[in-house]
Amino acid sequence: LSNPGSDDDITLQDGDELIVPRFDNTVSINGEVLKPVTVQFETGKGFSSYLSASGGFTRKAYRSRAFVVYPNGRSAKTHQFLGIRKYPKITSGSSIFIPIKPDTNAFDAAKAGILVSAFSAVMTGLVLLFR
Repeated sequence: LSNPGSDDDITLQDGDELIVPRFDNTVSINGEVLKPVTVQFETGKGFSSYLSASGGFTRKAYRSRAFVVYPNGRSAKTHQFLGIRKYPKITSGSSIFIPIKPDTNAFDAAKAGILVSAFSAVMTGLVLLFR
């Protein structure tokens, strides 16, 4: 509108529709938070302020993988440099998601089978060597 006749003008044809989305003045916080909520967007509030509104992270939260999905469908992830986390900017209509940390201490039968097999192969080799 500020520069009529420029290359940015869009030519409409018969049958074209203009859809103006409803303005969403909220931010939703989901995932590994103590209380998933949707709160009103406030200019100047950052990631941590919205996270506080949801009660904070749970014990299983994968903090370094937190990300924001913007109303246009794009997303931005948390960045970390030298142990300092930089969280993405929050806009109105955004959704914050905190994923769950994978369980690395879980018993894995496949890995245990490989370990037992390797141990028995080493023991067999030692028995044959010292026989």
